[in-house]
Amino acid sequence: MLYLDGSYRFDWSSTAAADNNRIETYSLTGSFLFDKLVNLDGVTFGKLRASYAEAPIFPGTYATSPTFGSGTAYGSLASLAVPNTLANPQLTGGIRKETEYGIEMKFLNNRLGFDLTYFDREDSGLPVAVSAAGSTGYTGLSVNSKITSSTGFEVMLSGTPIQTEDVRWDVSVNFATLEKMVDFIYPGIERNILNSWLSWSSMDLQEIVGEEWGMLYGRKRLKDDNGNWVYYASGNHRYENNQLLGNVMPNYTGGITSNLTYKNWDLAIGIDFQDGGLYHSVTDMFSMAAGLHEWTAGKNDKGNQKRDPVSAGGGIHQVGVYADGSVADFYRAPDSWAWGNWTRDDLWLVDASFVKLRQVRLGYNFDSDKLSNTPFTSIDIALIGTNLAILSETTDWGDYRGAKTPGLDPSELGSGWSGGNYASEGGQLPSARSFGLNVALKF
Repeated sequence: MLYLDGSYRFDWSSTAAADNNRIETYSLTGSFLFDKLVNLDGVTFGKLRASYAEAPIFPGTYATSPTFGSGTAYGSLASLAVPNTLANPQLTGGIRKETEYGIEMKFLNNRLGFDLTYFDREDSGLPVAVSAAGSTGYTGLSVNSKITSSTGFEVMLSGTPIQTEDVRWDVSVNFATLEKMVDFIYPGIERNILNSWLSWSSMDLQEIVGEEWGMLYGRKRLKDDNGNWVYYASGNHRYENNQLLGNVMPNYTGGITSNLTYKNWDLAIGIDFQDGGLYHSVTDMFSMAAGLHEWTAGKNDKGNQKRDPVSAGGGIHQVGVYADGSVADFYRAPDSWAWGNWTRDDLWLVDASFVKLRQVRLGYNFDSDKLSNTPFTSIDIALIGTNLAILSETTDWGDYRGAKTPGLDPSELGSGWSGGNYASEGGQLPSARSFGLNVALKF
């Protein structure tokens, strides 16, 4: 009924300082099967669990040794570049400490169940690039000092709504939250820029002590005290620099898995979803400016084509005030509007919420008696489709489009453009579906 498990580890890594590259960690896990002790009607299984665990976090490759980056050759001469962050040969590893509590229960002969987990995590001694004077030839120096903490819940509900001799349907839903806070960066440093090249106007991804990790700061269109847009005489939006625009972290994530079996047939469906978070859309920014975006075409509020000359009733309607408080009410050509407001970062931020049909599998398993005259003991054939459809997604700039229409795939942002932080997409190609046939043969 009561189980205890523990471990003590020694880890070495060649990416840390040569004379200080060992980290000692331990873990302790305990669980209690209370269904064995208390006889409750309808309860098939019950377990309480708690654990404490530590794990090493070593620096990335070449963080302790100076290296050069290769660039485009200049004629027959090779091109090399010095990185902006100075390598630190004294870098060591950090430690992740995590405490976890959970309860798992199953009811009605395992027809219904849930698994609830709460975790509290601290990452300390993390390598962080603190700012350095540009006169040194570098913009940052890596040191072991950053501390972040994370808390969250993970819930899984599972059930078997249908179970007969020929049919079985299993369904599970998982849901998770994560709040990651920045506790400490370096003495005297309260703010660290994780990425300063997320747009053409230096929108930054930042971590700030005392705030949730992943803050987006950049140019934001200006409103007056009455909520009116403020315009320059040119018709462009006035803006303020270094304004908080939002956060990249989602409110929650999850998924749904369905497995339906009918005799020899089986159908499995997987759905992923996410709510909240923001990312910067280079696709929207460029397609608007180039006149390729659907919003730049169609009719305006006069019933005329937006691309008709403004003198002929075309253009985009702009309403607000000028800096002196006078009323601004005018129409502007779509291309002029797009290029004039190209560097207003808040225009191109997209809600990262989505619901996606991730995978569908349809399979058939041959009866063993039909294989008696073959060398096989089992044949299983399945048609599999992945990345099949975005069921819900938002590419929306609120006050301008005012409608939620699909366009980008937040689940496939990739890491190249935003340095692995998933804060921007750099001109995403359309998502591709894939289909395959899987044949499993057993002898």
